[in-house]
Amino acid sequence: MEQSAPTISQFMTPTPYTIEPQAPLFEALQVMELYHIHHLPVLAGSKILGLLSLNDLRLIGTHAPEAFASRPVEQLMSRNPYCVTPETNLCTVTMHMADRRQNAALVIQDDGSLIGIFTDADALSAFAAHLAERWRSGPSSRSSDELGPREEAHRPLPRI
Repeated sequence: MEQSAPTISQFMTPTPYTIEPQAPLFEALQVMELYHIHHLPVLAGSKILGLLSLNDLRLIGTHAPEAFASRPVEQLMSRNPYCVTPETNLCTVTMHMADRRQNAALVIQDDGSLIGIFTDADALSAFAAHLAERWRSGPSSRSSDELGPREEAHRPLPRI
């Protein structure tokens, strides 16, 4: 029985928190800290304008802490964020993110409305689910060729 390739909809975070472009940076930081998130899509109404990351905020906070009081989110956000549909293949998205060193993809409907976000944390969850499925039977049922590098390192040495 062949399985279909997993899609982003299976691993995305639905209905992410968002922020408006004119909101001050300190407000974005408060939202991120309150909800323990690292990415905020920037929306004007329902239109996606960009993406703000916690890394962006940390960088500006280190170099220009006074900027938090006055600068709006739109001055620091990344424009034209990577967007995918819920049906996009998980492998395609993760490879794109890895190749371009992006930490998030916005998940949108055909009309361009935001319905979710897929982050590097979601990618790790997807990977963990894949490993759990692949290795659920445990190491005793696998051949020595299937052992991972950590298991290989912990294999008992042969007696001489």
